[in-house]
Parts: sequence; structure tokens; C-alpha cells
Amino acid sequence: MTPSASSRLAPARPSPALRVTARRAVILGDAHFDPTSDADVERLARFVARAALDADLLVVLGDLFDYWLGRKHLRLARLGPLREAFDAARQRGCRCLLATGNRDFLLDAPTAAALGAEHGGEWIELELSSGERWLLTHGDALCLDDRGYMRLRRITHSRAVHWLSRALPLWALRAIAVRLRRASQRSQARRREQGYGGRSFPIRPPAVEAVLADGGPRAGLVCGHVHLARHWVGGAGGAFLVLPAFERDDGHLVLESGRAPSFAAAGAPLEIAPRPVAPGALTYE
Repeated sequence: MTPSASSRLAPARPSPALRVTARRAVILGDAHFDPTSDADVERLARFVARAALDADLLVVLGDLFDYWLGRKHLRLARLGPLREAFDAARQRGCRCLLATGNRDFLLDAPTAAALGAEHGGEWIELELSSGERWLLTHGDALCLDDRGYMRLRRITHSRAVHWLSRALPLWALRAIAVRLRRASQRSQARRREQGYGGRSFPIRPPAVEAVLADGGPRAGLVCGHVHLARHWVGGAGGAFLVLPAFERDDGHLVLESGRAPSFAAAGAPLEIAPRPVAPGALTYE
């Protein structure tokens, strides 16, 4: 591998992670809900209520919304049922975290608090009561081969964009969001044509290994973003788990102390056979 290729596959070190502990954690991502849709909001509210019955941590690992315009979006959103569900979960002893994704990159602590939850940022360090440590992130920061998106990501995560989200009127923010959403949909269609998620899985083992090497031994890394449930084992640094998209049949992951990771969808177990990673592999098969 050439030095230039190596640099593309080595991500920046994670920003400081939010550290949390749990006995049983329910993790979902990529719900892509319309925050103005009563049906979408009530669906997630029902799931939160069920998860809080036996979990002490619920993590939405990015892209809770199909798009989010910043704090001003709260004026348009009809999120009462979701706020009530998060409040009820917290009262039962279930902590609720909202991580930042590529669609809701403007999500911040005040917005999460307004929804009755906590902001998880981009990186979450989860320690189960058994001592297992897992690193959680949405996953878009690991898609280093997508140079166009990585350039866009540097812009959307800049202070200037966050300032604009507070300064611009709501109608202008909606117009920008529509354009970004269409660009994302075109990019997804192009990647599907290129075999996205098959032989050209967009996250590379060196990126995962580099992230896991920072911060001591861990059981592994969990991310979403790709919309394909996967479980790889044997790689340097630990396992690599990819979430199913919640928007399809309520797909999610459970990490529980003393038990193997388990996927579920549509109220039933989702069997994802672990795949081995060859030492030094540059792609996931």
C-alpha cells in the first residue's frame, strides 16, 4: 500500500468521547424520521417506551431525523410524544442519548434537552457492567474513501455553518436542507450502482483499527450510517458491528453485560453471522 493510500485509510483520532455505563444498552441509528410527521414521531416514541422496560441506556446513534435545521426546527416539529417517551424512560432509570449523524449534524445539547434526552456528540464510550468497553459513533467519519463527502463533512461541521444555522431565517435553512438531502440521495444511488455495501463496503479495516487503537483495549466499535447489519470479528482492536437502519422494521442492536451482541428487527431476533477479518485486510468481505 502506498503512503498516500495509507493516509486516506487512517482517520483522525476521535474527539473526546462521552463516557457512559450500562447493564443493557439498546442502540439504534438511521431512523431518518420526518420531524413534522406524527406517524414517524409516534413510531419512535413507542419503541422508546418498549426499550425502557428492560434497558438502562438507549442510544440513537445519529440520523434520528431525515434532516434537522438546528434549534429553529423545533418550531416546526411535532415532537410531543417523543419528548414524553424520553421523559418517561428517564424516570424509569433509562438514560437516553442522541448522537450526531450526517443528516442531523446541527443537533446540539440544547436541542437534545428540549427533546427530553442528552446529546451524545460524535463519539460515545460505553462500558458495560461486565467491564466490556465499546466505542460508538454514527459512522460517516469512517467513510474516508468518499472524498467528496469528507470535504462536505468538514464544511457542515464547521463553526461557520453552525453560526449560520442560528443566523439564517427558517425558510432559508429549509431550502439548504432540501438541496443537501437531494445531493445525499443522488450519492446513495450512485454508490448502490457501484456495489455499495457489497464488495465495495465503504468503511475499511484500517480506519476501524486506527480508531480502536486510540484509548486502550475495547471489545469493539459500533456504527450505523451504512444501513446494512454486519458483524466482523478477528480484526485488530476488536469486533466491528454495523447497525441495521431503524427506518426498516425498527432494526437495532442490544449490548448486554455477560451476553453476546444481538441484533433485532420487527420485534424478532435478526441473525447476523459473525464474519472473520483476515489480518492486515484492506477491505471487508
